[in-house]
Amino acid sequence: MELLNASRHLQVSKSSLIQPIGLDINIGIGERIIKLEAHFSVSVHQNDIPRSLNSQIANKTNLSSNEVHFATA
Repeated sequence: MELLNASRHLQVSKSSLIQPIGLDINIGIGERIIKLEAHFSVSVHQNDIPRSLNSQIANKTNLSSNEVHFATA
């Protein structure tokens, strides 16, 4: 998975994304909708800054229902 323009979406500098402190992503594929819920923690000037992304799109490609969770610390 690739998050294009991540620094713009998370409103942080590109350099703060080189080594994220924490990452927690859930992707849910339903019959009609694909949902993404992502929580990031990055370091900005030695402070932990939490950032989140939540999005959903129509499952137009008819992907089979599934749920995935990925996390780092």
